[in-house]
Amino acid sequence: MDNVPHNKLFSEMDKEELNKAEEIIRKKLKPMSTEFYQLGLISELNMEFKEALEYYKQALACDPNNSVAILKVKNLEEKSK
Repeated sequence: MDNVPHNKLFSEMDKEELNKAEEIIRKKLKPMSTEFYQLGLISELNMEFKEALEYYKQALACDPNNSVAILKVKNLEEKSK
């Protein structure tokens, strides 16, 4: 799963744009792994690391093979130690 374009897109957004993107994703009826991953990225960019970790874990619950989310969970868990 290649999420590099999403990372670049979100990193170029300001806080207002990030909040709008989060709102749009949240309004989806049934978020999938990709949407939870994107919410994790938004939370991480907003320096909301605990929330980001939870979103990445939700992404893994939808798709246990999401290698990028696996790395994000490991990195955030390491930082919280």
